Amino acid sequence: MNFGDEILDTLREIAAERDIDEDIITRSLEETLEVAFKKVHGRVDGIEVKIGEKGKINSYIELEVVENVEEPDLEISLPDAQQIEPTVKIGDIVKKKLFIEELSRGTILNIRTLLGQKIREAEKERVLTEYNDKINEIVSGQVQQVGKNSIIVDLGRAEGMLESKDLIPSERWHQGQRIKALVTGIQEKGKIPFIKLSRSDNEFLVKLFHNEVPEIYDGIIQIMSVSRDPGERAKVAVWSKDERIDPVGACVGMKGIRVQSIVKELSGEKIDIVLWSQESEVFITRALAPAVIEKINLDEKEKAAKVIVNDDQLSLAIGKSGQNARLASKLTGWTIDICSISESRDKRRQDLYKKISLDNLGLIPPDKIEILKQQFKTVFELHQASEEEILSLPGIEEQDIPLLRKAIEQVSEISDA
Repeated sequence: MNFGDEILDTLREIAAERDIDEDIITRSLEETLEVAFKKVHGRVDGIEVKIGEKGKINSYIELEVVENVEEPDLEISLPDAQQIEPTVKIGDIVKKKLFIEELSRGTILNIRTLLGQKIREAEKERVLTEYNDKINEIVSGQVQQVGKNSIIVDLGRAEGMLESKDLIPSERWHQGQRIKALVTGIQEKGKIPFIKLSRSDNEFLVKLFHNEVPEIYDGIIQIMSVSRDPGERAKVAVWSKDERIDPVGACVGMKGIRVQSIVKELSGEKIDIVLWSQESEVFITRALAPAVIEKINLDEKEKAAKVIVNDDQLSLAIGKSGQNARLASKLTGWTIDICSISESRDKRRQDLYKKISLDNLGLIPPDKIEILKQQFKTVFELHQASEEEILSLPGIEEQDIPLLRKAIEQVSEISDA
């Protein structure tokens, strides 16, 4: 077996092992041999290398037929040319066969190096093409390496990487475990690109539902929005264009089998499935479940919602560390402020108190009120002032202070009633 056959067989084995198209390998060898022959013969063109279907390497150099050869890399004598093609004459161009054996050992080693580069480029291109089409899709692989800040995953024909931020915080992975993740992008770092993966991305949860719920896959049910605290809790808003279908029930599945399959994949992450509504008040109410909502005041301009609940529902509506309110806010796209009925009542009283004018201080003579109005607009402002500030007003004396305090206290009691 000569060098050409040997290297071609090796390249074919590499192509099969790395799943690279044989045509790419063949073209790479043709191009590399052409470069080598051009370098040997000092040519920029006129050299052609073709590999046949059976793997035979055919290499040729174009030479001009002349009477006296002065430049052997460009010319050929008529007798030599007629041995190749009997009918040629002076001035014609003939193709002379080249043999790999003409190449030096150094050149052959250089060919191997160039071929290695081209194979890596082909492999890189294959990975880019394949995984560009898989962005926002779920892939599975085997944990290859667990580092402090990342996990390397063997995807078969490529390597994936999950950084700390892409992992569910409660999970602990070990070498050899099977893992599913969302393809979020490609990082072209080094000779072979890394596939960027995530299990914490909202889209990972969306795709799990796509794979688990046929009605979502078929487009009958749509996921309208998602909010997550990865590994802890998630809210998913769903809607169906077919009124006959219950989108929440379809996502939950018979005896909860569909959603439980997703919960298991997410290491126990609790999932609230919410029926989406285009009516903001209805949607916010559903998003805050399981809390019962008493009233919602919407500020459409600021997209802010003031939510009022019974005192016993306040902690449930807000959730542990504010989680329920935060996820509901992300799910609906509204800023949500939650307070209890008693808190709301106290705030209304306080707001009312802040607006009461000094004219309501019935115990204070009118002339004294007029003096106070020079500095204060409301009873609340007067209540907040120090004795020094009040006594700084001409006409207000120290003996007036107790009566002022009593009058303020009286107004305060009336506003609390």
